[in-house]
Amino acid sequence: SRDYHRKVWGQLLLSFADEENVDEFLKQAEKQGLHQPVFEKLIQLGRLDAALEVAQKHLTTTGWERLQAAQTLYAAGRKDDALAFAKAGLPDKDLRLAEWVAEEYARRGDTAGALELQLTRWQTGPSMNLYETLEQLAKKLQQWESLRPRLLAELEKGSHATLLADIYLRDKE
Repeated sequence: SRDYHRKVWGQLLLSFADEENVDEFLKQAEKQGLHQPVFEKLIQLGRLDAALEVAQKHLTTTGWERLQAAQTLYAAGRKDDALAFAKAGLPDKDLRLAEWVAEEYARRGDTAGALELQLTRWQTGPSMNLYETLEQLAKKLQQWESLRPRLLAELEKGSHATLLADIYLRDKE
């Protein structure tokens, strides 16, 4: 695809940059719209504020692009910035972004925030794994007894007979 070739070209271009000319290479790559490779090079150089700025300006086209940038920022130690950047992209049709934010909420002990985002995911794609995640989160908040009937009622209204049967079997009902 065109984006893949642009990314590879940008990575190749920036691979020739050394300490003496890296800023000129970054400037040229930025002019060419090679934002992802510029972002990655800035992370590699430890210029995290500049990387965050590139991400906020240019890596927001899709939820997947935003998720990749957030995960990279997270891995570089900018956890709060990564979470804020990812949250700014919600809601998004790519549910992986919401899943990552929900998991980060859970890691931080924000069970209510995690539950809210996982419920959003449930609306568009219920699954057994998601049901179990919702159960764990809701039990921590002592909300499972009221949430479970709502989840089951939603499944009964839709075309989710197999999932509903699996849940009843799992719960021995």
